[in-house]
This record gives sequence, structure tokens and C-alpha cells, in this order.
Amino acid sequence: MATNIDDSRSHCYLNNQFASDNYLVPVGSKLPKRRDFCYLARQAHRIQLITVHSITETLKDLNLWRFTMQFKKHLMTATLLTVGGFTAMSSANAAEPNPAESSFTTKLEVESVCTISAAPLAVDLLNIQAGFATTAITGSTDLTVNCSKGDVATISLIPSSTASLDGTGTLLGGEGTLEKVAYKLTSVSAEGAAWGSTGNTVATAAATDYATDIVNTIYLTVTDDADVTPGTYNDTINVSVAY
Repeated sequence: MATNIDDSRSHCYLNNQFASDNYLVPVGSKLPKRRDFCYLARQAHRIQLITVHSITETLKDLNLWRFTMQFKKHLMTATLLTVGGFTAMSSANAAEPNPAESSFTTKLEVESVCTISAAPLAVDLLNIQAGFATTAITGSTDLTVNCSKGDVATISLIPSSTASLDGTGTLLGGEGTLEKVAYKLTSVSAEGAAWGSTGNTVATAAATDYATDIVNTIYLTVTDDADVTPGTYNDTINVSVAY
């Protein structure tokens, strides 16, 4: 059994707060004095307040820790997303510059060329009496070529009557156009070197540019007395320009 410490329900007022408890003690135990009871009540109340305060502060600290950890977690996530975004933007910017740039190459192949810009005009040896022709019967014409810079033109002349390569040919006419008057083709002058083909070609100086004309004079001189049937005698000279 147990009995009340104070049958009259002792009351103690702690800091204007009412405290009332039934304390049970074993039978035969010495009851504490009234003041001891109040002291114990005060101490218990203090312990209670301290305990509640500690628990409250602990809960506050725990909630703050949880909030802090949650905040750090969100902050880290946001940071990673931001860094990832910047990285993606940087990669995109690096891959696609603004303005976008590119390049391409161009090529032009310039080829060598030589052309006959002014073909030789027909050579008229005028008139001569039969049997009185001499080497004084000479005529000339010009051949003008244009070549690309640095190119050299090689000019050959081949008479159709003989197809000779040494620049000698015959003027044909008279009976049946079978009678002949001999002539020769030369360069530089009427007495110059024979101008034919192969070894008898004439090479021009190297062209300074295509626009500059290269003029070459061709001489044609009768080489016999022309003792033939009177009439007109003709031949054709073929011109070839290589480069």
C-alpha cells in the first residue's frame, strides 16, 4: 500500500505557476517535510523546463540541420544544372560560331597560246620580160603572231609546189601550168638564210606578253631567168606556227 504525503493536498506555487502532485511513498517510510516537498517540486519543475527547452532546442537544431542539408542539396543541383547549361552553351558556341564561317578555294589554269594575228599578204613580184629575170626580183610580206608571256613561236614555211623543207619552191604557169619559175624563201633579207621547215624554221624571241605583236618579215626572191611562156605564174606557201 501507499499513502499520500499530505492528506490535505499540499500546494506549492512556483514562479506564479501552480504545481500540484500526489506523491506516493511506501508504507512505513518517513514522510518528507512540507518544505522538502516544495523544494523537490521546484527542482522537478526546473528539470522539466530544462528538459523541454533542451528538447526544443535539439529539435530546432535538427530542423535547421535538415533545412541546411536540403538547401545545400538544392543549391548543388542548381549549380550542376547551371554549370551543365554553361557547358552546353559553350559547346554550342564553340561548334557554331556567330557569325558562321567557312572558306573555299578557287583555281585558274592559264594555258600557253600563240596565234597568227595578221596573216601574210600575197606577194606580187610585178612584171618581168621573159628571160630577163634576176635575183633583183624580190618581194616581201609580214607574218604577225601573238604569244603568251615567255613563249617562243617556231615558224615554218612550206611551198605547195615542191613541199620542200629548205624553203625553195616553183611558180607554176605556161602551157598546162607545167612550166616553172624557181624562187626561194628567206628571213632577215633577200640574201638571208633559207626559210623552210624542220631545220629551216625561224624562232621568234620570247614574248613579253600576249598583247605585244611579234612581226616576222618573209622574203621571196626569183632564182632563175624566167625564160618561159609568158603568162601568170603562181604558188601557195603554207605557214605553220608552233609553240
